[in-house]
Amino acid sequence: MEATVKPVRKVEKLEEYLKPRTENVEKVEQKKLKVELEEPSKLSKIPGIEKYKVEGETFDGIGGTPIHQKALAKIDNRKDAARAFLATLDGYTLYIQGSERSWDVQVLKKYNSEIMELKDEKTGELFNFDKKINCGEEQEEFDVSETQLLKIYMNFLTH
Repeated sequence: MEATVKPVRKVEKLEEYLKPRTENVEKVEQKKLKVELEEPSKLSKIPGIEKYKVEGETFDGIGGTPIHQKALAKIDNRKDAARAFLATLDGYTLYIQGSERSWDVQVLKKYNSEIMELKDEKTGELFNFDKKINCGEEQEEFDVSETQLLKIYMNFLTH
């Protein structure tokens, strides 16, 4: 099925991210992409999409930035999962180290299928990460309150 996608920004990055996930992607206008895929509803969970149109009907995307960087993440609770979700929206593929919260990891994979689960912390030291989430002193800060983190968790990670 064919869809017209309006990216939030970074058209080239979104096009690059969509190529292996779709049957065909091409730039049709200065800031729009034409995409062919079996299930257009999957576009609603891909970071970097503002809106998309299928068979004349327009749907909202999730917004954010297309995935193009790597982040190390640790998920021990709901707030950690919400921060990991925010990092995904910021364009990061997550490498999750030793999480016991497999449900949260599975739901995060709906937003980015490239998420990797690392067996232990030493494995994470082998990679060069652009960002660290919930990982000690070098942790990335998000300008979001504790209450907002729980709302984000409930809205995006419980469905």
